[in-house]
Amino acid sequence: MRYIKLISFLFATLFIMSCQEDDLTLDTIVVPTDLQVSTNISDDGSGMVEFNATANDAITYEYNFSDGSSAVAPSGTYTKRFTRTGLNTYLVTVVAYGKGGVSSSMSLEVEVESDFNDPETKQFLTGGSSKTWYVAAVEAGHLGVGPNFVADGVAGAFPEYYQAAPFEKAGDEISSCFYTDELTFTEDGENIVYNQDNMGRTFFNVDYVTEFGGGGGQDECIDYDTSGEKSVTLAPAENGVPADATTGTEIQLGGGGFMSYYIGASNYEVLSITENTMHVRAIPGSNPDLAWYLKFTTTPFDQQQAGSG
Repeated sequence: MRYIKLISFLFATLFIMSCQEDDLTLDTIVVPTDLQVSTNISDDGSGMVEFNATANDAITYEYNFSDGSSAVAPSGTYTKRFTRTGLNTYLVTVVAYGKGGVSSSMSLEVEVESDFNDPETKQFLTGGSSKTWYVAAVEAGHLGVGPNFVADGVAGAFPEYYQAAPFEKAGDEISSCFYTDELTFTEDGENIVYNQDNMGRTFFNVDYVTEFGGGGGQDECIDYDTSGEKSVTLAPAENGVPADATTGTEIQLGGGGFMSYYIGASNYEVLSITENTMHVRAIPGSNPDLAWYLKFTTTPFDQQQAGSG
């Protein structure tokens, strides 16, 4: 009887301890309160706005903008450039997240003036309605990498470390998906939207391969879903590239969008663009000392192959 009572006592003790642990866990899940957001709106026509969010019991914040873009800001501070020309009003929704994913939110409007306008790049990018771009596999250096900065404050504009040879990634399952991407930019009123059809597979930089289920050790094609419309913002490029080597405009893709080669970047400086060609530069999320380069064309891959023969 003592043995049975002892066992019963131990079970009762464990049950009480378990309940106490559950109670402690539940106590840590607190909805953020007293969410407040302040703004600092630039009056120089740059379209820059600094947001500062604070809330009790918040561990991170998310900003969602009516132009379709969004951003996560763990500290609550985030600076955004609004680029629609003229004086415009934008709706901003701020979400404060607490432990366990609980959240509270608030919305506010900001009135911002922007003098930036690049109708030429917009026209070339979209064709005035909708245009699809492909990796320019036939061109030397359609993929390349070089140093981000070559001197104090001066950014590199040439892939001096590596330049892919024409069709270098074709014919090998580990890399051939790089050439099947279809990148479509479409005008939607005053806005631009972006759709990427990767045919189910994306070419990942080695720094991200294991993160997305690859084998690691080298760049690799991995199954990945790129469906869904992404917002596009054209903004002044501020990467330090010499003026004679760039258009001065940057393509900013919302919703984690990227252009064909995954390097953890969504912003691409347009070095040059014509009706049928585009050359861009981007800083990888894994190494700010590098700059990657991509060349695109409006000619599909199979036609590039046929033309090269």
